[in-house]
Amino acid sequence: MAIELPINFEEAWPWMRGFRRIVRTVAEPRLTGCDLFSASDFSGSHKGSKFNVYSFLLIDPERSAAFFRRISLVRATFLGGRRMSFKALNDKQRQAALVPFLEASERLHGVCCSIAVTKTYPYMATAPSTATSMTNTMNLEGRWNKDVFETAMRAVMLWSVLVSEVGNGMQNITWVLDEDEIAANDLRHTDLLQLSGRIGQHFIRRQMGGLCVCTTASEGTDIRFEDFSAVTDLAAGAFCEAVNRWARSPENQTDAEGRYELTDHSGKCDLINDWFFYPSTSLRRVAVLILKQANPPTV
Repeated sequence: MAIELPINFEEAWPWMRGFRRIVRTVAEPRLTGCDLFSASDFSGSHKGSKFNVYSFLLIDPERSAAFFRRISLVRATFLGGRRMSFKALNDKQRQAALVPFLEASERLHGVCCSIAVTKTYPYMATAPSTATSMTNTMNLEGRWNKDVFETAMRAVMLWSVLVSEVGNGMQNITWVLDEDEIAANDLRHTDLLQLSGRIGQHFIRRQMGGLCVCTTASEGTDIRFEDFSAVTDLAAGAFCEAVNRWARSPENQTDAEGRYELTDHSGKCDLINDWFFYPSTSLRRVAVLILKQANPPTV
């Protein structure tokens, strides 16, 4: 059964035009390999955060082979069986591994994008009744409440736009997710694969090849997927801390040109954001902030 979506996406989802335009600033040249690897991680679910942050990484795996070779050395030297993550950077071994890990990430060939969405925008991708209606329409098997389904649809839509702008068409796509709430069990995992394929086709403007949606857990003992996904974990965690500090900062902390000076952040936040916002020709990076307009214009 086909899924009917509004013909004019930009009216139904007004953030989409601006998001697509921003992505295009780093999307060229497109990734042209036969395969397209992507990973994602989310931050900001804790009560004190004013934003939800979604980070995505899309690469040409053939041209990124040096990352996997380099990260194996970083793991052997510093990490052992530990997983690199923003929350766990109080561990001395992970702290020692952080700079070499970020340096290894420079060997990735692709795009890393972090999107912070204000929590005052609760329905960016769905409506309160969407989870029920789409469960019935698509015969979804998992149990979805409206909040988790909103997160899943945000992830699918954001990921789809990124694939559309970064990919070159007719590529086989792998999407690696963490074991978070949108893929918390086998039924939701299966539903997410269906959503990615059937909803994503409306947003991806080029015909693509096969699609595989997996979690880091489903790859068993292959730690390479953990390391690949950890890049988005670090990016999401650092950007989440930065935008929350910005939201609580006094107005005089922003200069005449609207630039915000990073002060009073944790050392790990500063270090990762210094890496993220440093210009790169191999792994291009972009951060997006989506706020809800208080008085939107009427047409």
